[in-house]
Amino acid sequence: SRLTTAYAVDGHSQGGQGALFAGQLASSYDGNLVLKGVAAIAPVSNAQIFAPLIPGTPGQGYLVMALYGLSTADPSFHPNSVLAAPAQQKATVLQTGCLYEILDAYAPLTAEQLLVGGRLPAPVLAELAHYVNPAQTAPTAPVLLVQGTEDEAVPYFLTAVELRGQLADYGTQPVDFVPVSGANHDGAVFATTSQVAAWIAARFA
Repeated sequence: SRLTTAYAVDGHSQGGQGALFAGQLASSYDGNLVLKGVAAIAPVSNAQIFAPLIPGTPGQGYLVMALYGLSTADPSFHPNSVLAAPAQQKATVLQTGCLYEILDAYAPLTAEQLLVGGRLPAPVLAELAHYVNPAQTAPTAPVLLVQGTEDEAVPYFLTAVELRGQLADYGTQPVDFVPVSGANHDGAVFATTSQVAAWIAARFA
């Protein structure tokens, strides 16, 4: 085989979210390259729906990381303005720990111990959605979405209903969807390696 100017983007979880963003932005940065397709497995999306579901769950460390990420994108936002005191006291793990150490540190907290009042204010949700949500502009290449029905990190309906519908509503590119029965967040990747590879290969046929 030989190298060409055609390419595809594939990612899982935050990588799936990034793949969708790359697909949206492709025409602004890829020059004479030609994007043939975007595959996103269990991508993060719809923060305005997703984020309120997280406080009080074992995955709430992800939300803390998202808030600190938001403060990098918008220096006027300070995570401690919404994090409750018990959550603030665990902030050092964000600098010293790996992913699962961070998740373990925040997992025992109740919603009220995580956030002031147990929930994020509407303006913070809106700003998270602004920075986090893919599908804010039309896809520029065919899209493949893959989602496990038992995903413990990204709820099935966010991809199967919300994100899928948002992308399809633009009407600019085909959007294929593969549900993976019984698969959790990582399991959807392993269950569909051949299927995703075949979908990508077909874009170059």
